[in-house]
Amino acid sequence: MIIGTKNIFAIEWYHEPIGEKDHLVFGRMCLWINNAVLGDINNKMCALSVSRVHLVHKQNVSNQNIDSHLNGLSDWECFDYLNQKLYLDESRTDEQISDDAKTYSKFDFLTNGGESFDHTKSFIVSDKGVIRILWTDRHRVFHSGDVDASEYYRVINPWISWCGEIG
Repeated sequence: MIIGTKNIFAIEWYHEPIGEKDHLVFGRMCLWINNAVLGDINNKMCALSVSRVHLVHKQNVSNQNIDSHLNGLSDWECFDYLNQKLYLDESRTDEQISDDAKTYSKFDFLTNGGESFDHTKSFIVSDKGVIRILWTDRHRVFHSGDVDASEYYRVINPWISWCGEIG
């Protein structure tokens, strides 16, 4: 099934009813952003409920207070900055790592958001009604796309509801 339009923003998923228990929903899924894909639709038996939790946390992404360090950065620069702050900069103290996690984790998107998103890293940044999704795919190729906030919510909210009803 698909909600949305692949050339704008869409969620594609297939439910695999393998005995939902403990509120777990299984299947496969990916997101389409401007005709580019985030996730692996061919990865079977994924815990869609894990992806749901990540998307629930991004239901209010429009309310993010964009960090001043992100203003004016290109998509790649923004991705690299967030990647350093959340995952790569090992020169920081434990306290700095903790502070950066508190400040920048709101920009983490579907990284570790279910098996469909293994081998990808993604961030989401909202500014003035436009949502920027920045990610690397399983081949470490960088992608980015802008989505109008109203379209983003029009797509994710029904999927979140569907997954919640099944689980």
